[in-house]
Amino acid sequence: MVLMDMIGFRPKDTETFQINLGDGWEDQQIGSLALAAAKKYAPRWKPELRTRFDAKNYLYNTDGYIYDNLGYPVVFFNEPITRFNKGDGNPHYHQSTENSAVLDYDYANDIGKAAIATALHLANTSTAAKGP
Repeated sequence: MVLMDMIGFRPKDTETFQINLGDGWEDQQIGSLALAAAKKYAPRWKPELRTRFDAKNYLYNTDGYIYDNLGYPVVFFNEPITRFNKGDGNPHYHQSTENSAVLDYDYANDIGKAAIATALHLANTSTAAKGP
């Protein structure tokens, strides 16, 4: 599962976004692909790879968590939001102020490109040996 959620708000002076992984060995492989895709398609940002049991992994609060628990590989792309910084990360999270005026479209676009490149790589066996 390639999951994107909360990818449009960029806290001031933030250059990072998260790539969160599920628990399996396949998740680790997909994480490597996602990181390579992020470096290629979102070069102005700094992706942070969060393994399943990293305290800052936000997978637990998404639909991806269910898939992970069922044994499916999961990679989740999101803006820097964790259980520790919900208020500091995106003050508009689930608030009435969460609207298009507070989004950074270039940031969201680049994260989306990295996620789509990851999904394309996983879906296209002819590119499997080459990487994203």
